[in-house]
Amino acid sequence: MKNSVLFFSVLLVLPFATSLHFNISRFTPGDPNIAYQGDATPNGAIELNNAGYTCRVGWATYAKKVAIWDPETGRPTDFTTSFTFKIDTRNSTEFGHGFAFFLAPQGILISPNSAGGFLGLFNETNGYSSRFPLVHIEFDTFFNDEWDLLDIKSHVGINNNSLASSNYTS
Repeated sequence: MKNSVLFFSVLLVLPFATSLHFNISRFTPGDPNIAYQGDATPNGAIELNNAGYTCRVGWATYAKKVAIWDPETGRPTDFTTSFTFKIDTRNSTEFGHGFAFFLAPQGILISPNSAGGFLGLFNETNGYSSRFPLVHIEFDTFFNDEWDLLDIKSHVGINNNSLASSNYTS
């Protein structure tokens, strides 16, 4: 998406463990804390998927493993995240399908043939499901009749291992 900006901060509280907190206010090339894949370009913000090209995808992920459950009890831990982004469609009729904030195993790679509405996480060969455990929040800017419900267009959805939203709001 042309002119897309993404900032995020995460606070994870792990019971009986050390808390993890990080705040990333500027994205720069060479930062060992962020792994960039595909068309994700750091320049203070993160530009994703140049709209001048089709079938493109990019990721920026936290490069280190983050425990989201207690290894002794197997219970999930609490976490809080916040991020700021901008999708600017004012000066163009060409823009991407959206983007996702996702939780997935460390070290995963962009799925092949996963551009557009697949948000870099899915493709047709895996039946619109993920090949690894995945929860994501999608910021969907384009209606896909294969999996989006007919009564929603642009929306924010909570998705569990699927392109179809478990819960959503316009």
